[in-house]
Amino acid sequence: LSIRRQRQMCIRDSSRAVTNELPPRLSLLDRQAEKRQAALGQDGHTVWFTGLSGSGKSTLAFALEEALLAQARAAYVLDGDNVRFGLNRDLAFSPEDRTEKGRRSGEVCRLCQDAGLSVLTAFISPYRADRSAVRDLHPEGAFTEVFVDTPLEAVSYTHLRAHETRHD
Repeated sequence: LSIRRQRQMCIRDSSRAVTNELPPRLSLLDRQAEKRQAALGQDGHTVWFTGLSGSGKSTLAFALEEALLAQARAAYVLDGDNVRFGLNRDLAFSPEDRTEKGRRSGEVCRLCQDAGLSVLTAFISPYRADRSAVRDLHPEGAFTEVFVDTPLEAVSYTHLRAHETRHD
């Protein structure tokens, strides 16, 4: 559950009465996040670029990272390429695996956001429920979803050119 949702619900623990307070670990994370973000001079934020394969998600994410770094802002890009061979190396492309990829990537984004980084992601992430679950991990206002709406013809051309270039 997201921190926001945990704040809204009662947490029952067999050793204490029903309470609306955050568990001590999550409460500490909230206090420490403010200190980390103050040290960096910026609030953490996740920008989740989504769209078809070849739509330009990674290109946009890396361009935004470059612009943020030029302004001395801490930023990092997570995309299919840099998580595929590590974090998600045991997953394929089934619907269940896609959901798990989104969950894992979302958890990493939340941790980086909590640390005060601007996290820029580029994932196909085709399922609305999965993107919503990632959004719910983040504090209010710390997550932005961007759908890269590239025409199918342009996506097909991009993939065709990339394939030809790799085999020349």
